[in-house]
Amino acid sequence: MPIVFVHGVGTRRGTGKAYDRRVAARTALLRRFLGPTLGLDPKSTRVFNPYWGSEAATFRWDHASLPGPDVEAFGAPDDPTSSDGVLAEAALTAWEEPPPPDRTLLATARMSAPAAVDLLWTVASEVEWIDSADVDSLAGFAYEASRWADGVRATDLIDVGNDPALFGRIVEAVERADAAAGDTESFGVREATVVLREALDRIRTAGPRFTSAVAGSVLRRRVHTGVATFMGDVLAYLRQREQSGADGPIASTVTADLRQAHDARTDADPHVVVVAHSMGGNIVFDLLSHLRPDLSCDVLVTVGSQVGLFAELDLLPAVAAPAVAARDRSPRPASIGRWLNVFDECDVLSFAASGVFSGVDDFAYSTGYGLLKAHSSYFVRPSFFRRLGARLEGGA
Repeated sequence: MPIVFVHGVGTRRGTGKAYDRRVAARTALLRRFLGPTLGLDPKSTRVFNPYWGSEAATFRWDHASLPGPDVEAFGAPDDPTSSDGVLAEAALTAWEEPPPPDRTLLATARMSAPAAVDLLWTVASEVEWIDSADVDSLAGFAYEASRWADGVRATDLIDVGNDPALFGRIVEAVERADAAAGDTESFGVREATVVLREALDRIRTAGPRFTSAVAGSVLRRRVHTGVATFMGDVLAYLRQREQSGADGPIASTVTADLRQAHDARTDADPHVVVVAHSMGGNIVFDLLSHLRPDLSCDVLVTVGSQVGLFAELDLLPAVAAPAVAARDRSPRPASIGRWLNVFDECDVLSFAASGVFSGVDDFAYSTGYGLLKAHSSYFVRPSFFRRLGARLEGGA
């Protein structure tokens, strides 16, 4: 089951290792959660990650078009205590009042045990010193911890006093599953707990920051920059398509990995699965339906994407206008065997597809974040991969 993951807008390698860590973490989850559900060994599941960020938008004046704090006010200044930035920052947290630092994970688990596992994974996978072996162990631990979390309710945690106690209970559950599997360290318990204990400490020390007011102007600039990059990457792709068609830099980059995935198929493993985030979904759909119709995939999973919106705006050449807008839907392209479209209702950059296309299944998924972070948070959640695996179970 070759898997191709096509990233969305705003993805840049930069000069640090953050991009590599994100790719390694996501790849480990794809292998661990999707491989077994389709009857494949996670270690033998090939994952391709085409990187098209280097061919996307560049800002020739380094974002000089963004409003700065030193611009003269057109009228009376806003009251900083009611700024949109402070309200937006408050939306990032799950509590009206933050819990004590040593009960942040526990407070999350009492709302949702899978969300607590997601939080542990998210923090642990961003620890700077971990390597690929650590990430594989973490993914194995997260896989079994997520199975434990599915059966946990808030009442099951009444006797748990703090985060270390909760962490101990999770470790015990994974160790029991490890022993039952009859394969020593099959879920990477020993290796994973070293990293996870550091993650637990980082969650504890991060607690006080939940109460810190972030300056509205700083947060606003971060959002502004994100919107500018989103628009820039979309326009860059459309301009390349207009000028070069299938030979545009972004289209060529994604096409190369799609072809590699096709070549990696075997008689025992004949299926190609494509998971595409945000603008990546629009690019893949455009390739399979218009620019490279000779390519195909057995399953397409678009996540936080805008394919339905692009079709409504007549930005996808393969999609004809409906004769009756409220009734007629465009057929799913023949090159796509099965199509799942996932969105978070808090993600304002994600759109449904089943009202525009026939042969696509829409699914709602809550990342647990508000408007500012939902769009970028699907793939840091083990619970997302667990649900995706369940939807794909039984074969492509």
